[in-house]
Amino acid sequence: MDDSYVDENRVSRIELARLIDELRPEDFARRSDNGWSISACLGHLAFWDRFVLARWDGAQAAGLVVPREIDDSLEGIINAAAVSDWNGLSSDALRRDVLEAAAAVDARIAEAEPEVVRAALERGRPALVDRSGHRREHIDQIRRTLAEGRARSAAFGLRRDGETSPYNP
Repeated sequence: MDDSYVDENRVSRIELARLIDELRPEDFARRSDNGWSISACLGHLAFWDRFVLARWDGAQAAGLVVPREIDDSLEGIINAAAVSDWNGLSSDALRRDVLEAAAAVDARIAEAEPEVVRAALERGRPALVDRSGHRREHIDQIRRTLAEGRARSAAFGLRRDGETSPYNP
């Protein structure tokens, strides 16, 4: 069985850690094109990695090979209900929580027996196994948000510390 998902999860977790290391405190409040702040994106990632971990743990406790299916329409409802909470998380908590959640779910998935992974994939649930796609979607979103926000700041003559540049009063 191809276990490239283990490497993809690990690499995406490293990419996420690098991105988080680059973030300045003021970056967490920057808003993306969908209106979510970087804080919300990171809180969202931590939540969904924990949610997948809880699903795997619940399946194991119930004696199921694969977690029960959930209605795909619930994702949007859950996101809408939680986004304001994710916006309220401190940057320190987010830095820690998103990486801890990613590491925990990746470890759980890496330990899964090949037949369990195969069953999840055969049932059309690759996100239960490969977390990298979801992470990279939001890593890209955050990078775009940072680039746009920093470009706007430069256009208005703002320095990194928020002060006006002497060249652009």
